[in-house]
Amino acid sequence: MLRSYGKPSLTRRGAAVVELAVLLPFLVFLLLVGTDFCRVFYYSLTVANCAHNGAHFGSAVTNGHDW
Repeated sequence: MLRSYGKPSLTRRGAAVVELAVLLPFLVFLLLVGTDFCRVFYYSLTVANCAHNGAHFGSAVTNGHDW
């Protein structure tokens, strides 16, 4: 069975469109989940840094200054 290597047939292009239509919601879902995870991780690091800096500031010797 010989196959031509020219333009893809219409049925092949239709199969690619159907595959994209099936996989696109899953890919968008993965993108949104990854973005949300990165956002949560970024804010957890920000809160941890703020807590660390607050503890450092609170434990510093003030030398008579009233902050």
